[in-house]
Amino acid sequence: MNGNQEAEYIQRLSGGSYEVFDYFYLKYAPLVEAFACALLKDKSLSEDICQEVFLRIWQRRRSLRGVMSFKSFLFTIVKHSIYDYYARGHVIPHEQNIQPEDLPELLGGDLAREEDLRDVLSLANLTVAAMPEQRKKVFLMHRRMGMNYQEIAAKTGLSVKTVEYHMSKALSQLKSLGTLL
Repeated sequence: MNGNQEAEYIQRLSGGSYEVFDYFYLKYAPLVEAFACALLKDKSLSEDICQEVFLRIWQRRRSLRGVMSFKSFLFTIVKHSIYDYYARGHVIPHEQNIQPEDLPELLGGDLAREEDLRDVLSLANLTVAAMPEQRKKVFLMHRRMGMNYQEIAAKTGLSVKTVEYHMSKALSQLKSLGTLL
């Protein structure tokens, strides 16, 4: 879909078009659910967030007139819904936070705008917080504490191959953020 067509669809949605709403829902709901599930590790909760997000869009459809990119708008709402989830008691400890200088390497690219950097940094931190405990521990020991794989293996009692596996999976999870945005 080109920019003019998307602008027309957004205009029609803001006017109450069910057809356009269905189009956007069918196109983006699977991505929203996958994105939320990658961060929350809970399929049922991810489905709930997806429904909540599209309900919000429909309820606030009249305010969409100035929106230039539906996908950007949609994922901003998704991110805020996930932030709200964590704000209700699912806290990310500060020592688990990914730092801005880590992002280009972790995501495999450059971030052009400061706003993009903040958004991706928040999502990366949510992703780390949602990782399985062992993967998160290995990742943080390597990235935050600067330990090499052998040191992590010795400290945790894991084999070096298992440490490599967890790091590979952690980096893969973080790189997948770039494809979802």
